Formats: sequence, structure tokens, C-alpha cells
Amino acid sequence: MFEECLDRGLIVSEDGFEVSEKGMTIARAKAKRRTPLAQALTLLDDFLTRADALNRDPDAVQYVERIWLFGSVMHGKAAVGDIDLALETARRPEYCDDYMGMTRHLERILPRYGDVPAARNVLWSAEAWVTERVLYGARRHALLAGVQNGVSDLIALGVPCRLIYDRARGGRVDDPIIPRHPCSNGRDADMAPPAQMPDLTPRDIRPMDGRWAAGFADYGIVSPSCIFRGWTDETTSFSRTTRTGCA
Repeated sequence: MFEECLDRGLIVSEDGFEVSEKGMTIARAKAKRRTPLAQALTLLDDFLTRADALNRDPDAVQYVERIWLFGSVMHGKAAVGDIDLALETARRPEYCDDYMGMTRHLERILPRYGDVPAARNVLWSAEAWVTERVLYGARRHALLAGVQNGVSDLIALGVPCRLIYDRARGGRVDDPIIPRHPCSNGRDADMAPPAQMPDLTPRDIRPMDGRWAAGFADYGIVSPSCIFRGWTDETTSFSRTTRTGCA
């Protein structure tokens, strides 16, 4: 496997081995089956219903102001990897200048939930947790894993998008697709170009080269000892021939 990654350029050996950009593309990819569009649209509809519920909840401390849709769901692809959304949220006016009052309010309502993380003060703010609990439920659906809080990434991407929820206009809207977010001037120069998956077409079976394994110490890294499960005669012979380039 290691040698195959070397051959395909997924690992590079410059001052030691490291994962190449091609390799990182695979590492970041979602190793899951794509979801039929109809199923994704059902989940999106449920998410918008939850946004309505949050905005009507008198005990909530944030509003969902706008929701932008982009990516494969917006384009109506037959199967999608996930649902690309950018959320604009805002703290409710009564709490904008009264953080301590909001904190006291949150402490009063948190006992209603039976799944509040014990370490919420370390890992989450209560404000964000109660908002996300309403929007995503007890467990966020995998298709919503990439929902973005804020529109900064959407602006930087400069991709087509569509406003599908606007609290000021009553909630759900059916706006047309626009070339990019109104605040975007195009793809940000600091944004990496869209990743392209490398060609992983199976190749012909061939003998292992193995020279990459020579010279490694057995400090938890790959070595002949790891391959042959100990410093056997075979290990010693392998090490000697690979160091001389005769393997």
C-alpha cells in the first residue's frame, strides 16, 4: 500500500516522507455513498422547518436570519454528497447588550434538555449549543455536516448560490440562482482551486520494489522488521539487498 501511494504521487519523499496534495485530496474526501436528491431535499425541508421553529421559540436567544443554498443540491444533481448551506444568524435584540441576562436565561432553560454536554463551558458556549440543538436535533445528520455558520466562505468561494430563507420576508423564499453572493467579488485569490480527485484506476500487478523500506529504524515507523515481523534472516537479507539497490 505504501509503495502504491509512492508510485501514484500520494506520498512524496523529500526530506522524509509526507502526504502530497494529491494524497490530501483523498484524505479530505468523503468516503461515503452519494445520496439521492429526493432524500436530500426532504432533509433540507426539515431543516427549514426547524429554522422556523427556532425563530418562533420565545426562549431562543438567536434568530436564523438568512439561509443560502449552493452546491450539488442547488444544481439539482441526481445524487449529492452533502447539503451545502451558509447560515446567517444573529443574537436577539433583547440580549445584544445584556450578555449576563442571556447567560442567566440559558442556565434556566438548559435543564430542559437531557443531553447537555457536561463540558459545554469548555467545548461549546451555551448560546451556540441551544441554537444548534433546535436546528440539528440531538445528532446532526451526516448530510448537514458541512453547513457553514456565516457566509464568509461562501463569499470567498464566489460560486453560484440561492437565498432560500429570509426571516425578514417571512421565512422560506424561492429566489433565483445568482452567480455569487451579493458581497462576493469572485473567488478569493487565497482560496485553493477546487480539488480534483487523482486517478485511482487499478494498475497491473507487479513485483514489489521495496527499496523505500530500507534504512528505517524500528522506532514505530515502517521498516523491514515490521514487514517480516522481526529481525529474521529474511529481514537481514532484504535490508542488505535493498541498501545496495539489488532488490
